[in-house]
Formats: sequence, structure tokens, C-alpha cells
Amino acid sequence: MDQVAGYDQKTIDRFKRILSARKEAVTARIRRNGNRIYIEELNGAEKTDRSQVVVHHDAEMGGCQTQFRDIEAALARCEDGTYGICIDCHTLILPGRLEAIPTAKRCMSCQSNKTKPRGMIFVGVGVNPRRLTGKGFASNMNGRRRII
Repeated sequence: MDQVAGYDQKTIDRFKRILSARKEAVTARIRRNGNRIYIEELNGAEKTDRSQVVVHHDAEMGGCQTQFRDIEAALARCEDGTYGICIDCHTLILPGRLEAIPTAKRCMSCQSNKTKPRGMIFVGVGVNPRRLTGKGFASNMNGRRRII
């Protein structure tokens, strides 16, 4: 496999500054949404709203932790010289994609292939996708429906 030439050091340094600033912002958000605020929200909530507070807090913290890990991985790619190179096809990720998503590790083509739904999409009443029993509709990718 041929080694793909990545971005020049000036461009890498610019993205490192962007990533570092985002890392600081995410770290501050994790600290701000830590246990102190969570406990205050929980104590101030009605009994029926407490479960929503817990779910919201867990989702927010999970999102922050994922962002933090993605930023750390992007900074590591900056250091080892692979930042801006797709981890799947090893081509250069377009600068516009990196401007929009500095933590991107795949080019648009590979990312769309990774997130593309495959097979049947189950819709309708009474369909349990795990057991595939009951009456409902299955729709394939071209929109045709059939009763299952």
C-alpha cells in the first residue's frame, strides 16, 4: 500500500489549535454538567420529572465523553502524521470536511458507506424486529412494501 502524503505542518498545526480549543470546551462542559449540577437538578425536580433529569444528564455526559475521545484520537493522528487521511481507504480527507468536522477519520465516501442502512427496514404496527413476528410491513431500500 502506498503511503499517502498528508497535509503540511502549518495546516496540521491549525487543526491542532481548533481541536485543542474544542477539547477545552468539552472538558469545561463535562465539569459544568458534573455531579453538583446534576444533584441540584435532581433535588429541584418533581418526582415524575426525576427520571427525565437522569436520562438527560446521562445522555449529555455520554455525548461529551464521546466528543472528548474523538478529539483525543484526532490529536493523536496529528502527532503520528495520519491526520486528514481516511482510516479505511487511506486517501486524503477533503479540507472542507475537516473544517466542518475536525475529528473526521473517514472521507465522505467511506463514511457514507459505513452509515448506509442495509437490507430491510421494518415499519408498521406489531412488528418486533427481534422476533419478526406479527403483522406489519417490511420495506426494502427502493420503497417497496410487503406484508410480513
